[in-house]
Amino acid sequence: MTSIISISFVFKNDKATLKSQVMQKIIDTFNLHEDSILICNDKNIIYSKMSIKQYECLTSSEYSNILTMCNFLNIRNQKLNLVYYQASSFFCMQIQMYEDPYKKSFKNIDLEQNIIDYIINSNISFDYVVCENGCEINLSPEEIFDEEFTYSILIVPDKTNFIIKKGKYLPSGVERNK
Repeated sequence: MTSIISISFVFKNDKATLKSQVMQKIIDTFNLHEDSILICNDKNIIYSKMSIKQYECLTSSEYSNILTMCNFLNIRNQKLNLVYYQASSFFCMQIQMYEDPYKKSFKNIDLEQNIIDYIINSNISFDYVVCENGCEINLSPEEIFDEEFTYSILIVPDKTNFIIKKGKYLPSGVERNK
C-alpha cells in the first residue's frame, strides 16, 4: 500500500483575490506539456487551453482538485493531485504525490532536500508550507508557531530568506536519524 506525501502551501485570506493565480502558478511549476491533460473536478481539460476563468472557477468553491501526470522532482510520469480548499481564516493549495516512485529513486534524505528546494525555488508567495506524509492543515498562518511542531518540514518566509524547521520524521514517514 502506498502513502501520499503532501506539500501544503498555506495563505492568509487577505490573499484570497490571488487564489486563481496561485493555483495557476503551482500548476505551471509542474512543467506540463501543452497537450497534457488535467482532470479538474472530473472534467478533462488540455493544459494549454486552461484559462484564468477556469482557474477562477476552480477556486470559487470551498474545495476543488486537479489531477495530472507529469515529471515532478525528477521522477517521470508522476501522478499528482493539486487540492485547493478554503478554511475560515486561510486557504491551502496542497500537492499530493504518491510516495512509491520516490522511494525507488531517492534516499529519504535526498527526497526531503528535493522537496525543500522545490518549495524555495517555486517563487510562490506563501505564508507557510508544510510537508508531511498524509498531511492535514488545521492551522492558520497566525497559529503555526503557537502549536507544538509535528510536521516533517515547515518553511516560513522571513524577510530575505526562509525559516526551515525539520521534524522528528522525514516526509516519507521514516524517523529522522539523530
